[in-house]
Amino acid sequence: MTPHLLAAVLARRARHVAVSPLRKRPLIADAATGLELLLGDGISGRPPLQPDLPALWKRLDAAEKSGNYDAITSKDWRDSPWCFWHKEGDAVPLVKRRTFTLRYGTWIKARQRKSDYRRLIQALLLHFKPENPPRSAAALIIDACAKWPEWLWAQRHLAHDVFDVKKGPVNLGSQVLDDTRPVREVLRAHGLGEWLQTGGYAEAAFAAMLSDVPRRLRLGVNEARSLDLVRRTLEWSESSSGDLQFPKRRTEVADALLLPWAQTTPTKAVERAITPFLLKTFGDPRMSGIRWNGVNDSSINVFKRWLTGATLEAFIRVIERVAEKDHWKYRQAFWMAYYRAGHVLDAWVALGAEAKTISLRSVDLSGQSAELVRPPLSNHSVVMLRIGNLVVADWSHNGKCRVWLPNDPRAPVLYRPRYETSDLRGASDFEVTHHGSSTGHWQRRIHDHIRNLTGIGLSYSKYMP
Repeated sequence: MTPHLLAAVLARRARHVAVSPLRKRPLIADAATGLELLLGDGISGRPPLQPDLPALWKRLDAAEKSGNYDAITSKDWRDSPWCFWHKEGDAVPLVKRRTFTLRYGTWIKARQRKSDYRRLIQALLLHFKPENPPRSAAALIIDACAKWPEWLWAQRHLAHDVFDVKKGPVNLGSQVLDDTRPVREVLRAHGLGEWLQTGGYAEAAFAAMLSDVPRRLRLGVNEARSLDLVRRTLEWSESSSGDLQFPKRRTEVADALLLPWAQTTPTKAVERAITPFLLKTFGDPRMSGIRWNGVNDSSINVFKRWLTGATLEAFIRVIERVAEKDHWKYRQAFWMAYYRAGHVLDAWVALGAEAKTISLRSVDLSGQSAELVRPPLSNHSVVMLRIGNLVVADWSHNGKCRVWLPNDPRAPVLYRPRYETSDLRGASDFEVTHHGSSTGHWQRRIHDHIRNLTGIGLSYSKYMP
């Protein structure tokens, strides 16, 4: 085929070939972004290999002090960001030495390589401390973002002020609460891969989020929003192994989840979302307060109130199965009226064998109840309450209600694992037999006794069914 004939054939074919429009963004650019996401911005699950930090730090420290950097190699400069926050004794970190940061700035600007800035970014995110922000390092990165506006880090900074040492962590904390994606996915989108999600920048953002959670929960837009805020807070609070992601923030976690409810009551769904996490992480403050050290007293009281309510509600569901309805409905109405009014500070129950069996089958009272040894009948149980500074014990069936004054050694000690019947039927300061339930006879006697000693009073209609 002659050249002229070949040209004619190709020309005819070209008329029948559809021409695809040019892509706005070349495939090679997309590929470059993909590699950047995979390798260059902290998304990788493993941190990059780091140099011998103490040895490198000593060389850089000596150079900064002498002013002679001849012995510092190009590799030393590339690795130096990992040493910026390293400390030896009382020495000032390199990132806080003006002469050193100026020399490093001259070096990195002259090279104009993104890989150098990535190391600086990763080191900053890993070692970030809000109380001592790395302004000089952040300024270098912001300059690079302005120079390379298409760079992924530049786009992140433009959208979220990532390298503004004040706004950046706060913005990330807010983004985590506002976003619908899983928390770890939001962190990765901000360049915080798994190995950076426990670093200083992530911790600062987490702390900023915790400080904002109470305000958001108090707004109380609706239950669904409150539940979402709680669940996202819990999701970030826990590590993949189930421990706290940032153990040093443990008290802030508890306060963020509990303080919003010091003057109000959450929905049961919100309360039930928070309670298992706090029990697992901090334990039951009614049993031991050691793990609650440092948590605000108001937060602890909120959680005790929730646990007290859960104990009473579970106890009621059990006793409704074994008690005589005419007996129990009046006692339930009476004591729940004190609880709903916020006057029951502590509650503990001792279950007879039959009630214990029912609780194991249908109600979760594990760790929330004691064993009642040798009750008159196996279905008998006792509820113990602290109202004001008084201790009260009342029986599910036949048995007197007893009240003990403060510091009375005869009063039962709450939260023990087992009680003898004699522990709960011993001498007390005040005893009432449950006569005249339907007319409020015994109720008025106990109510008046409590009011006279504590000043706590309820209207008749509140405690009658």
